[in-house]
Amino acid sequence: MTVEELIKEKGKSLSSSAYVVPDIPEKKLNNAIVGMTESTVEPEYVVAVIDTTVFGKSDDGFLFTGEAMYWHPSGSRRVIVKFSELKAAEIFVKKETDSKGKVKETKLLRVIDKNDKLLIDEHIYSIDQEAMVSFLNEVVKIGTENADAFESTKQVLPLCDSGSEIKLTYVKIVANLAFDDDGTVDGEEFAAIYNLMVRNDFADDERVTMRSYMFDASNMANTDDLVTELKEKVPSGSFETTALSLIKDCIYLNYKKTNSLESWRDCSFIKKLAGGLEVSDDKIELLVAVIKNDEDILKLRKTDSELEKSAKDLAAKAAAVGVPIAAVYFSGSVIGLSAAGITSGLATLGMGLGMVGGIGIAVLVGVSAYKAVKFFTSSGDVEACKQREMMIQNIIKNNQKTINYLVGDTNMISAKLFELIESGNADKEQIAKLKRLFAMLNRASSATTGGLIYGAKEQVIAKLPPTLSKAKFDRLTDAPTKLKFRPFVYELYPEKTETKKKSDGTTYEEKVYPINDTLPNESYERVLKILKAVEYLAKD
Repeated sequence: MTVEELIKEKGKSLSSSAYVVPDIPEKKLNNAIVGMTESTVEPEYVVAVIDTTVFGKSDDGFLFTGEAMYWHPSGSRRVIVKFSELKAAEIFVKKETDSKGKVKETKLLRVIDKNDKLLIDEHIYSIDQEAMVSFLNEVVKIGTENADAFESTKQVLPLCDSGSEIKLTYVKIVANLAFDDDGTVDGEEFAAIYNLMVRNDFADDERVTMRSYMFDASNMANTDDLVTELKEKVPSGSFETTALSLIKDCIYLNYKKTNSLESWRDCSFIKKLAGGLEVSDDKIELLVAVIKNDEDILKLRKTDSELEKSAKDLAAKAAAVGVPIAAVYFSGSVIGLSAAGITSGLATLGMGLGMVGGIGIAVLVGVSAYKAVKFFTSSGDVEACKQREMMIQNIIKNNQKTINYLVGDTNMISAKLFELIESGNADKEQIAKLKRLFAMLNRASSATTGGLIYGAKEQVIAKLPPTLSKAKFDRLTDAPTKLKFRPFVYELYPEKTETKKKSDGTTYEEKVYPINDTLPNESYERVLKILKAVEYLAKD
């Protein structure tokens, strides 16, 4: 075990105001670095912070890296406890007798270095001093057993900011799952993996490497070897997050193949990979819940208030099974959002956006206030969906980028195919290989185009009321020149009869007009223009 691992394991037990990476709020992290270390520590290397201030400013307290503990009590004094020079920690009971002969006992935290210098000798009321003593003495023990224990490594970085080798190894493992059942990567799998690369900013050469890798199963590297590579290349502080995210992306790809989120239980590849990465079934269940939550944002057309609630629920579930919340969106969202897209989509909801590695990672935890700007008509027809709109915009952007890459690759392959045929020098195997690649790229483009069309439709639907107040609309269109609008709107909001229950238990029938989501995109765009024109969406 390293000291960083010990801090992550024991950090929260040291104080009720302890924050452990990746769940350190950005403001607390910045204040702690400035106040406790005088800006001598880079954000990437902070593992934990203990805030000992009364009002939660976090400029006084403890800051931990893999190499040292920084302590700043109120005032100007600062103490650096270098773990490699730490000798011991203990509780010293100080006894004082007052003028009446009454003995007062005060427990002091004492921290001593190898030169027997007393680094800390105070009662620190805002921490569990006994737990701190136990922790520091365990640090000493780890140092005697592991010469490399006192090392600071960069903590969680999103996949898009990881090195090229890590990104390629990660996506190759996902591609191996696609190969696993039938020895090929089909069009939909190819599109899903391309989208994963797009939302994680793969460079052109990285994308070309992966395209070649996915085209031919003979290129496939051994999955166990790839996992070993990942363990060697990923900093120890980031490996758990990387492993959890990798399992999530594999579960999603398997879901796209089987149309069942529970099918991972029958997938030997995922089961074996999870075992090798030490990801337990309860954590996998959380990752499944994350995928379902992300898809429900679009499928159930969640409002901003519903997004806030689901974010809180998700954070609570993650904490219950010990999943670092940053792992949830380490590679972005399966619905096509990059980590940056998630951040921008949720920032105005007041979601706590952790600052890990100096980069904002979407951390759906610590929702203290609902700050989204709401937009309502007086009848409540239109509920705030601004965050879903922002997310859809990012999804469309990433899908468009995926299509651009696929079209570029398709054009390149078709040009090569044409050259070979024209030259007359190519053998049948070369031509057949290019034709297969051409067909696969076309299928991948079709799958991505479907997602783009769906996203465009949802972008417009997010601006429309989920149900129509027919009385209000009829009132606004009773002029002869506006009657022509009614058939288009009535088509989009067909009449339905719902059975509702009164408070006394009796039922009654009520006519409602919910949106029909099966029409072509242009129908929604036309109705949105109509509702704006007749001022249906305007505030009364």
